[in-house]
Amino acid sequence: MPNYKPNTEDLKLASLNEYYSQLVSSNHEVNKTEAALYQSMINCNEVLYMDSTGLFDLAKKVKAYVKSVYGGSSAKYNTISGIRFTSK
Repeated sequence: MPNYKPNTEDLKLASLNEYYSQLVSSNHEVNKTEAALYQSMINCNEVLYMDSTGLFDLAKKVKAYVKSVYGGSSAKYNTISGIRFTSK
């Protein structure tokens, strides 16, 4: 635009192009960070809730095992029976 000649430095074409580049760069960084966040959430859900190997299932199995070995009224079972695990 040959007729575009603002007096304010922030509105000059070079400044606007630099600002645009910063926005594009920042947007790329946000996208990469968001992708990493979502991957971390997926990994966390796998660790916690994967069938038979997730912490939630393992905790239920441990409680059931301790109850079967020591009985539901034993001190060992009472120690762990109050620990609550909730599924998503």
